[in-house]
Amino acid sequence: MMMHARRTGLRAVLARVASLMLLGVVGTGCVGAGGCVGYNTYPDPGTGVAGSNLNLLPMGSIMESALGWAFERYPGGIGGDEGGGGLRVVNLPLGVKAETYRTIAEEVGARPMREGDGGEGVYHIGEIRVRGSRAQVDMHVPGDEGLVGVTVYMQGGLKPWRVTGRREWGAGVLGEPRMNVIEQVEQAEAEGSE
Repeated sequence: MMMHARRTGLRAVLARVASLMLLGVVGTGCVGAGGCVGYNTYPDPGTGVAGSNLNLLPMGSIMESALGWAFERYPGGIGGDEGGGGLRVVNLPLGVKAETYRTIAEEVGARPMREGDGGEGVYHIGEIRVRGSRAQVDMHVPGDEGLVGVTVYMQGGLKPWRVTGRREWGAGVLGEPRMNVIEQVEQAEAEGSE
């Protein structure tokens, strides 16, 4: 009889351990699905450590938040004046698929960069670095005397991404923005699917 009581106690302990392990696995999965963003860098530094797919979360929401912030702080756009009011055009990085490009532009009330838009008055996204719940985005935005290089510092992941700080750079520090017009993105995708 004593042996049976001992098994029941052991079974109870094992059952409790198993349920705690299951709770841990399910809890970790929920947190991971909700906002664990990991380690991403664009352009890919070639180290094999960071992901660099611009078409996956959290990259899209980071670009949307950075652009929304830039529209408020740096009004302008194509055909605008110092008070803003111009057409908002975005130039997203090479590697963004056409669908992602159009979705992000639509979400922020802009349109993708097209051939003939030129670089002035366009909001350009350059490098993106994500480290857990923190991100940095290098951008070129319309300023009073041409494009201004800006790095925005962001927090998010489990919560929506938001800008927590910025740094403006002198001319040329961030280099020239790479032009990535939507027509070329669509053409490359069409040629790749043939």
